[in-house]
Amino acid sequence: MRPLLLAATLLALSASGCTMPWQPEVGPIVGKVVYPSGLPASTALVQVLGGHTTFTSFDGSFYLSVPAHAETVTVAAREYWGTYAVIHSGSVRVPVPQGSVRVRIVLSEESPI
Repeated sequence: MRPLLLAATLLALSASGCTMPWQPEVGPIVGKVVYPSGLPASTALVQVLGGHTTFTSFDGSFYLSVPAHAETVTVAAREYWGTYAVIHSGSVRVPVPQGSVRVRIVLSEESPI
């Protein structure tokens, strides 16, 4: 019974995007999410498509670990402005870093909710 429970737990964690300790990771992607005006986008959702997710801090900065399973990754950001019923989004495609890589994502696309 315990092996079945362990297997189910590992499967659930894997499906939710968690990585296992033995999976290699490469350098982090750090950066800033801003609006076209240059103002920082605080609390924007940032994610490596198919990988880790985080939120920006008050100054728009973020830090993401990248699983080593691809040559390039797309880093996307979204911020929801409920007051204005608009989603601001932007993305950038970068090579998977061997060391740290810095990116700047501009939330240039708008779409109504």
